[in-house]
Amino acid sequence: MTGFGAMQRFVLVLVLIIAAALAGPTLVQWGVDALPQTEEPAKVAAKPAYRPSGYGTVVLDAGDNGHFAAVARINNRFIDVIVDTGATAVALPYEEAARLGLRPGNSEFTVEISTANGIQKSAPVTLREVRIDTIRVYDVPALIAPRGALSSALLGMSFLRQLKNVEMRGGELVMQQ
Repeated sequence: MTGFGAMQRFVLVLVLIIAAALAGPTLVQWGVDALPQTEEPAKVAAKPAYRPSGYGTVVLDAGDNGHFAAVARINNRFIDVIVDTGATAVALPYEEAARLGLRPGNSEFTVEISTANGIQKSAPVTLREVRIDTIRVYDVPALIAPRGALSSALLGMSFLRQLKNVEMRGGELVMQQ
């Protein structure tokens, strides 16, 4: 394991460890949406953590813990996520992936990741659609962590690099498609 690929894996592993240790993102409610809703978000925050800023632009406010949290719609289901520019890919806890109908078999867990529970293998998948308000990205590569290995879903670079711009301004994260 040498070169740039090893560095990417190391960064992903480090991010997953940090995310697991700092779990507990601010929960927000998804705004009114034109698509039929198959499920309601788990909780409603007192103050939204994001606000639309015109079609294809979303501004996220940092939570009290400094994380940028949002409710994503993944494959037409709501999932609480932490936006993580240090994560190589979107990473889903096994339990969240199962809610999406993604239940990889044991033989599909082939990509090594580091979690709070040590080095484990994750299952690579492709998410049909990932949305944050008016931003939509299709065919997003993602990793499913083993059961109990990851406490929060991470919205990583496999989603973010498909956007036109991702920029931090003070306590805000601006995403533009």
